[in-house]
Amino acid sequence: MRLLAVVLLAMFAAPHASAQILTSPPGGGIIPNYDLIRIGQTEALESGAVVARARGPLANVYNPAGLASSASTEINASSTGFQLTSLGLKGVGPDVSSSRIVNLGGFLGVVIADPVLKTTKWRLGFSIFSPIGWEPGTLSGVKAGALSGQAVTLDYRTQVRLRAQIPSLAAGVNVSRKFRAGVGLQVPIVSILQQQQSTSLTSDATDASSLTRTFEVDGNVWLVRMIAGLQWDVIPAVSLGLTAETGSVRLWGSSFYGDQLTTASGNGFETLSFRDPSARMNYKLPFSLKAGAAGRIGKVEFEANVRWYSSIGRYDLYRSDSVGTALSQMDGGAPVITPVLLTPVTLTYRSVVNLAAGMRVPLTGNWQLHVGLNSDQSPLPGPNEFFRSVTFVGGTAGLSFAVGSLSGAVGLGFQTGASPTSTISVPAGTVDINLTVKTFQLLYSLAYTF
Repeated sequence: MRLLAVVLLAMFAAPHASAQILTSPPGGGIIPNYDLIRIGQTEALESGAVVARARGPLANVYNPAGLASSASTEINASSTGFQLTSLGLKGVGPDVSSSRIVNLGGFLGVVIADPVLKTTKWRLGFSIFSPIGWEPGTLSGVKAGALSGQAVTLDYRTQVRLRAQIPSLAAGVNVSRKFRAGVGLQVPIVSILQQQQSTSLTSDATDASSLTRTFEVDGNVWLVRMIAGLQWDVIPAVSLGLTAETGSVRLWGSSFYGDQLTTASGNGFETLSFRDPSARMNYKLPFSLKAGAAGRIGKVEFEANVRWYSSIGRYDLYRSDSVGTALSQMDGGAPVITPVLLTPVTLTYRSVVNLAAGMRVPLTGNWQLHVGLNSDQSPLPGPNEFFRSVTFVGGTAGLSFAVGSLSGAVGLGFQTGASPTSTISVPAGTVDINLTVKTFQLLYSLAYTF
């Protein structure tokens, strides 16, 4: 049976006999969407639809122009909350699922105003926040059946994490009584972890073969980008806002990159091992524009936002100059050792437009009701990328209170989405899989105004 040769041809391309080229790392469960995480005390409860109304420390995140409207120095230190992520995988045996509760990370923000700054024109801000966070539970499954006339058993297990922490410095200025502007510098720190193990066993009446692959990356990259914003109070009941974020520039970054693959059949075996503890890692954030229009009817406030993210041309996510080793022995012949080189792992994003709407309604006493809706499209151009394509829709609702200088909020968020069909390779062919995702968020925070 020529099955082993077919498998090796699919996994490697060898331009000459002295070296093999390692390509096509297995796709994982990382979802790189831009609006999965809600940040802020009341802002998170309104799905982040606050570009025109951003005030206080959270203006560091949504629109630095809002810093200028702060009357006094304010500190907001809170946890964004907890998220329960539920995954469902179809195609790898019986439908399997996984759930995990993780902390979404916190927010620390400061607006420096009166009494530190003896001016009403300028305001300074500093914050640390986590706008990207994806860490679902371990997902695994076993599929047994027939494919291309052969009995196939596939065992699949994966664990992933994508997170970003962003320290930010910003300043806001009151250009006039109705017009504010702001600018800031951000240093995103992005970390990526992906661990995947897969084993496939194939047999027919005359032969059997196996393929085992263990893949792992674990690293981080430091980036820098600028943010600028405008806010205009057109009339007392109507405000407009605009925020622009530049694309990111890489400062430095590295990652462990490991890939081990073994194929075996009655004709022989081949084992490949590639390992680089300091592979070059990069990650790019897009240029974005976020526009908002807010209105007030009595004491009820509402806002609609449009969020546009630019496309990103294909670039090297991982690159390495290290050399791995392949060892093979075919048909009882002598063992053969050849070097293995890594083709850069690339990534590209398409442009997307996300929508969000939020509203707050005063209740009795010091309480307010907040609700929000949002969409979150996948920036991936197709289903068979290194990351996973899932488009979400979701909503939020909660209550906030304010007593003197102390304020707080608590609420819930929900998002749901599904991936298009993608494929994974096994020796006898390919298997189609689908991923469904649901997230449930507990949102809470506390703040104190001086």
